[in-house]
Amino acid sequence: MSGKYDDLSKAQLIELLEKRDQTKKLGLVWEHDEIAADQAIHENFIACEIVPELSDKPAPWANMVIEGDNFDALRWLRMTLSGRVKCIYVDPTYNTGNKDWVYNDRYMDKEDRFRQSTWLEFLYQRFTLARDLRDENGVMLVSINDEQRALLELMLDEAMPGMKLGCFV
Repeated sequence: MSGKYDDLSKAQLIELLEKRDQTKKLGLVWEHDEIAADQAIHENFIACEIVPELSDKPAPWANMVIEGDNFDALRWLRMTLSGRVKCIYVDPTYNTGNKDWVYNDRYMDKEDRFRQSTWLEFLYQRFTLARDLRDENGVMLVSINDEQRALLELMLDEAMPGMKLGCFV
């Protein structure tokens, strides 16, 4: 099967990609490339701990509870269960700015041109990992408040292109 780019040279393909990268697109645009990634979270792997008494039975588990940082847990799960997870439930920080939560609910940086950029990038890194876990017939359920729902849906469209999105109240 031939495509419309088959006759282009490597230099022409690079030129097309660079032009595409500079073109404004319709949809959510945040400071994705400008936010410095924490290299430690990508380079240093921290093993997670399965909590057997909260999991469904002794190993191998059909359902398990993992105690650890969510990014580390997602990276570990991607190595062991890629494409095999039938249901993923995510209850992310709503980024309300509250200071009285157990977890960080203030993913904002004064330097960001778009107030929600840091929050969106934080979630984007995790949802791209979760995307790789999902079985082709699996579902992902996400809880969010009304104030962040529209941004979250646009970010999910970026992290998981082609997936059907729906919501209910």
